[in-house]
Amino acid sequence: MGKLVRLQQSTIVFWASLLVFDNFVASPLIR
Repeated sequence: MGKLVRLQQSTIVFWASLLVFDNFVASPLIR
């Protein structure tokens, strides 16, 4: 059970960082 929660948290952090990274990379390209 604990491993599953840890996996979910790391997945959320992974997607959040991916979103932030995408925003930082895409913004200059769009402009």
